[in-house]
Parts: sequence; structure tokens; C-alpha cells
Amino acid sequence: MLSVPLGADDGEAAIRKNIPLSQLPKNTVTSFHRRSVDSSEAPWKSVGRVNIAGTAHRSGTLIAPDVVLTAAHCMYSKATRHQVPPSAVHFLAGYAKGDYLVHARVKSYIIGPGFDGTLGPSAENLPFDWALLMLEGKPGDNLDFLELHSNLKPSSPN
Repeated sequence: MLSVPLGADDGEAAIRKNIPLSQLPKNTVTSFHRRSVDSSEAPWKSVGRVNIAGTAHRSGTLIAPDVVLTAAHCMYSKATRHQVPPSAVHFLAGYAKGDYLVHARVKSYIIGPGFDGTLGPSAENLPFDWALLMLEGKPGDNLDFLELHSNLKPSSPN
């Protein structure tokens, strides 16, 4: 199960709707105002865990059969002051409490131009704080993926 933020600090509203907490599922994690979702079902199975060199983990989302979107600051090692090597990165689609639907290694990645790892997740880095992870294989063929809206796709030449 994945956790999804509920949004309201007072605990009286749920995702996108004003649903009283008494009507939410009993699996609400109140310390974070989140509720569990089934990570084996769409669209949540496209969301997963990005494991980095066995020392850190972040979240990422399949946006194509073999591409994961995550934050660029997740790919920066404060210890080495460099981007982590792709060989140290793995993606676990549909991750929940140690279980996952698919494991894929990252073969390469690109980060937003202008991203400066030394600034971390800062306002200056915000426009560039994204990374596209290219996976070995195409796990999105079997799992589905969260396709980019047509407004965000590169336009084809005329």
C-alpha cells in the first residue's frame, strides 16, 4: 500500500473532497494525514520506489514503458558531491512495505539542465529539479504508466 496525503491539517477533509474522517477507510495513517491505497492497482502500480546504492530511497513514477520521473536532487550524493552513477539506481514499481510488482535497473538518466546538486531542493533549483530515469527493459508494458498530458509532450515536426 502507498500513502497518499489527505491535505487538510484539521483532519476534516480528504483528497479533493470534503469527506469527514469518519467516512475514510480505517487504514488512515493519522500522523501523516495519509491513507493507504492498493499499490497493485492502477494508477498506483505505476508509482514506486527509487533505491539508490542501498543507502537511500525516494519515490518515482513510470511515465513511459521504460522511463521513471523523479526529482534530480534524489540523484545527487551529498557525500561525493556528484550525481550517483546509474548502475547504483534501481526502480521498484508498485512498492509497498517491502513488496513490489517489478524490479528494473536504471541504465542511464538525465537531469534538468541548470540543476545544481550543491543547492539541494531549493527555490533556485526548483525549475530544474527533475530526473528521467531510463530503465533496462520496459516494465510499463506490463504495468501501465502515467502518460504525460498531451500539452506536455514534445510536438512532432510538421
